[in-house]
Amino acid sequence: MSQAKILSFVPFGIYLVHNQLDAVVGLAARLRGAEFAMVRCNGIYKYCDVVVHDGDKAEHNCKVCAAAGDQFFTPFQVPTFQLRDCLQPEDWSLAEQWVDSLAPEDYPSAELNGIPFGRWTNSSISSSFRITSDGFSDPKVQEVHRQYLINGVNTYRALERIISQYQPTAMLVFNGRYAPYRIALEMAKERNIPVVTHERGYAEDTFFLFENHGSIETAPTFNYYDIWKDVALTRPQLERMKQYYINREGGKDLNFTPFMNYQTEYVGVRHKLRIPEDKKVLTVFTSSEYEVGYCDDLKTELTQLEVVKKLIDIFRDRDDILVVRHHPYIAGNASSLPDRLFLTEILKLSEILPPNVKFIFPTEQLSSYALFWNVQAGISFFSSTGLEGVSRGLPMASFLPGRFRDGLPYHITDFTDEGLSQLVDTLLSPASELTVEDLRRLYRFHYSVIGRLSVSFRSFGIKNHFDHDIRFKDAEKLAPGQDPTLDRLLGFLMEGSPLLPEPAESDRSISAEEETAFLQAELDSIFDQRKEIPHLTKTFREGKVDPLISIVPLSVNNQTFQSWLTRSRFQNVKVLRSPEENVTGIRSFLSELLSIIENEAEEFLLFVDPRVSFTEAFLSQGIDMFALEENAQAKGLLSGVWLMNDRQEIASGAFYPRHPCASVAELKEHDSRLLDIPLLLSLVLFRKQGVVQLITSLLEVGNSDEAICFALVEALLGEEFGSTKSQFAIVRF
Repeated sequence: MSQAKILSFVPFGIYLVHNQLDAVVGLAARLRGAEFAMVRCNGIYKYCDVVVHDGDKAEHNCKVCAAAGDQFFTPFQVPTFQLRDCLQPEDWSLAEQWVDSLAPEDYPSAELNGIPFGRWTNSSISSSFRITSDGFSDPKVQEVHRQYLINGVNTYRALERIISQYQPTAMLVFNGRYAPYRIALEMAKERNIPVVTHERGYAEDTFFLFENHGSIETAPTFNYYDIWKDVALTRPQLERMKQYYINREGGKDLNFTPFMNYQTEYVGVRHKLRIPEDKKVLTVFTSSEYEVGYCDDLKTELTQLEVVKKLIDIFRDRDDILVVRHHPYIAGNASSLPDRLFLTEILKLSEILPPNVKFIFPTEQLSSYALFWNVQAGISFFSSTGLEGVSRGLPMASFLPGRFRDGLPYHITDFTDEGLSQLVDTLLSPASELTVEDLRRLYRFHYSVIGRLSVSFRSFGIKNHFDHDIRFKDAEKLAPGQDPTLDRLLGFLMEGSPLLPEPAESDRSISAEEETAFLQAELDSIFDQRKEIPHLTKTFREGKVDPLISIVPLSVNNQTFQSWLTRSRFQNVKVLRSPEENVTGIRSFLSELLSIIENEAEEFLLFVDPRVSFTEAFLSQGIDMFALEENAQAKGLLSGVWLMNDRQEIASGAFYPRHPCASVAELKEHDSRLLDIPLLLSLVLFRKQGVVQLITSLLEVGNSDEAICFALVEALLGEEFGSTKSQFAIVRF
């Protein structure tokens, strides 16, 4: 047999969690007599997935990324090809000439000599900007896409020369999704070079290893479950799955940062949503649409929101309740952009909902895990939420192409109004009650994902979600027999042996008797808890009376305000008079507000500027949060806010983790238009005494409008005011 020659593609030096796999495999391969080399980037990309949003810091951060790779890889002494060294100046000019010959609207489908660079780069564009193809026409997106195409052509040319020179017998590539890695994967497949892609797995401290597929493709999951689906799980495997569901709810065993850092009392869910205990509820769980945009495998006849629109219309004529829970990550976080176009669409939808349809916006602190126990059925289009719903006894449906479809009892196959209506009837009918066979399917499928496809290495791993963890000091620890997963991976790369375990005869001979007994006991326990929750919920709600909230419209004719009031979950409100229209000047305006609320307002109060609207949960969540000990003395609760652009799209936000705007200076730099007293007052649910004290103190500041405004900002961001911890307000300038 000829000597194995493995080529690893690792351009992003700072991705150490993933790069450690390539480095350790390289060292272990050479110990076994194989050749190993890696391809790296020493800063050739103007834009890439690492620095695309770094602005003026991009060049510096690019060097930081390359230096991180240098520092990490040097001790491994791996022979290295640098992409820059394999390119000539004319390569760049030719790539630029080609891209300049294209119309920007053709970037997504662009081909050069039959090579689909547009398709191969689209995934990075989607995830970099968190958009679907609907957002590709944005000039800022097109500017980046242009450079990604240039990068793609030159990555291909450099790799073509490296592969021709090195003649690898196998390749190793991170994820196969980000544009450079996708190109490396496709080049290996074109040349019939066996390739393994790797990504973090779905369980703590694990990795996925895929043979000749990218990490976002669904075929590996479907195919691997297919060969294990008839094998019964053992008691330890069953216990592992049960504990996994418990861990996930507690924010553990995720292998990435939890999307939620809060919990909701099971018995408080229906009160939070202000829905009766006796109503049947179907819950729909959405995911970011951009994730669908970068994976061809997930394309369906209708999008998630198109199905949601149909379901809304179906429920207009039903007595049941539809609750749509939009995934927290749709709102982004401190390091990720929000999926702003998706948010814009759900915001528009939320403004036309019938009374029996509720939207839980991404940042609303209502846990999906608590929701499971208070509804009768659910739809989870693509995400693992569907699996977790079944684990709590819910009949769940998904799109048929969804990665987790094989663990669910129902699928959406008929997108007509009649077909979706029949699906709703089925899911909410007594006949849909889960059986042991439904749990068996769930456990076997999910274990194939987190217990078989997700593999762990002894020699390295992941700690704190984002840190690499080399666990050996002596290379002898990488010798055959020391790390079984490493042995198997190298067996594939060097000899073509199976990459992942396949059922042995001993596995196929495991009796299902113990599995059946375990699952029956689990199902009985689930049903017992589901029967108990309504009684506990009723007890929880006894004596709870929503207090009266006074609302002061800051404009007489505010149709948006009237529409929101009808959709608000919280209905116990009293609308007070608006300020006199002839009032001029900030001091006079504040004095007028003071006269209104001192004489007429109840304990809680909201001002409503015509530029501000709210989600349905603003008042109810605010009142519930005032009841918490941490807000017992709070004068008011400041809401996070979404900011709309002139196209009526969500463009940014404020007073939330990505843009906390924690000082006057930060707020002024982020969006000075928010330095507006009526607007700022409208972002807060006040206690009456708190707002009286606040306005009184503002009137003592002086005659400068700016000084009064700055004092207001400092007060709202100070210790005397709390936060709703969610974005419930929308500002349209």
